[in-house]
Amino acid sequence: MSSGAVQWMLANPEVSASLFIATCALVVSIYSGRLTRGHNRLSVRPHFRIVIDFSSSGFPSSQKVVLFNSGLGPGYLDELEVGLENSPYWFDLLHQPGHDAFVTVAEKATTIDGNGPSLSWTSFVPGGVLSVNGELEVFTFHHIGTLEAHLAVSKFLEQLEWLVRYRSFYGEKFESPELSVWQRFRMLRRRIVRKAKEGE
Repeated sequence: MSSGAVQWMLANPEVSASLFIATCALVVSIYSGRLTRGHNRLSVRPHFRIVIDFSSSGFPSSQKVVLFNSGLGPGYLDELEVGLENSPYWFDLLHQPGHDAFVTVAEKATTIDGNGPSLSWTSFVPGGVLSVNGELEVFTFHHIGTLEAHLAVSKFLEQLEWLVRYRSFYGEKFESPELSVWQRFRMLRRRIVRKAKEGE
């Protein structure tokens, strides 16, 4: 600021005060707008999680795996993947090849002496919306007839590791749960293998 402008401001203190107040009002207005925008984003943030629902009044019983939105707003499902503990492979449940491969593994792991529970599942659409307090059935083991079958299903479900990627109404991206370094490595390896097979 030139010395002439400083002298003019000192000679006109009411103009200087008005300019200072206007600047403060502008700063407060911008800050308030940013806070409001942040609050609006928080007020519609989804929170997806996998829930295992065991319903039984004896045998036969069922065990259901559902995707549940416990957040404050709807969410758009982008990726739903499941892996087995200590295995490098992940199954993409939003696309048919990965889904079919996982169903085969699930049926094989829960069959005892040629008998196993029946398995039903939901076909998902990438980008599908899950409303607040909404749930989508991922898959259900039906007609679990014995304690041994129940234990086999429970053991299989305990070995599963889930990855859910989703977006909010504002396009913010989320991941549930947070992955360990080992899980991220396994997912990267799986994607490299899949892209190599697609390139053949």
